[in-house]
Amino acid sequence: GGQWLDGSGGGDLPTTGATVAGPRGVALDPAAGRIYWANTGNNTISFASLDGSGGGGDLAITGATLTKPIGVALDPAAGRIYWTNDDPTGNQLSFARLDGSGGGDLPTTGATVDGPRGVALDLGAGRIYWANNNNAGAISFARLDGSGGGGNLATAGATVSLPSGVALDPAAGRIYWDNLFSGISFANLDGSGGGGGLATTGATLNQPIGVALDPAAGRIYWANNVGGKISFARLDGSGGGDLATGGATVSSPFFPALLERPGGAGAPVVSGGSAAGAALSCSTGGWAPDLVGAFLYRAPRSFAYAWSRDGAPVAGAATSSLTASAPGAYRCQVTATNQAGSATQTSAPHSV
Repeated sequence: GGQWLDGSGGGDLPTTGATVAGPRGVALDPAAGRIYWANTGNNTISFASLDGSGGGGDLAITGATLTKPIGVALDPAAGRIYWTNDDPTGNQLSFARLDGSGGGDLPTTGATVDGPRGVALDLGAGRIYWANNNNAGAISFARLDGSGGGGNLATAGATVSLPSGVALDPAAGRIYWDNLFSGISFANLDGSGGGGGLATTGATLNQPIGVALDPAAGRIYWANNVGGKISFARLDGSGGGDLATGGATVSSPFFPALLERPGGAGAPVVSGGSAAGAALSCSTGGWAPDLVGAFLYRAPRSFAYAWSRDGAPVAGAATSSLTASAPGAYRCQVTATNQAGSATQTSAPHSV
């Protein structure tokens, strides 16, 4: 299921062609237009199109352990998806390649792996984190390069009791997780502890499983496995609320993920000559990247272009290049779009 973050309701995504059997955990790739999930019911990793056209299938996982997979995390740049195996015969972190060429198991030497559930990636630090849901009650990590180098994160000051989901805010140096019966907790990623619990006044907290972060909006979201609600709290500790989910199925939800429209991070630039008849070119501009460790996705799927001269639209100019037919101040406008919406940025003037 899915719903808008502005509280205006939601719906169910078509998954034609893909397996949906006890799905547990989702990860998104807006640029490629896909959503991935783990099926605990029949041990598969599946995908579908984010545009609602179905286009689903199951991923080849030859070489990787797949026993009750639960919780997935995506590294689109490396072309990999990771998951945990929440089964005593598996008890392993595994991965598969998005191109369908199979996968393998990730070495976790030095770290606790005891009923692992949610995973999150810190690509900058080259680490994968996970929550151990069994008696160990630990938040653990290992290196993504396969060299092991694992350990358990210092969580002094925070509750770690039957955790299921983890989400990262590397810029703030924090990791967040849910406790099945004991709220939402956090600790420092640098291993210094500094943990605590987040105030959730006003929000439903009924066996939360899975968390996702929007650091810019200052919110953390979670799924309530009992009661069928998606809820949030403010990262500043001022409480939270429940999200409107009208139109969407919310039945024992697990592991939310956030999809937002592209966010501008730098205006496009016009380059080219300065005399009439010159060829001009418009860059795409800068756009905020996905925060894969936070399960926040906002990468553009496509770009559209428009041009103006001295403030008036140039008729028929809808590509990244333009011949400056007359003197004037030229600007280009770039609209980035993904499955959640569009955003526009405009260049500074280029004088011809």
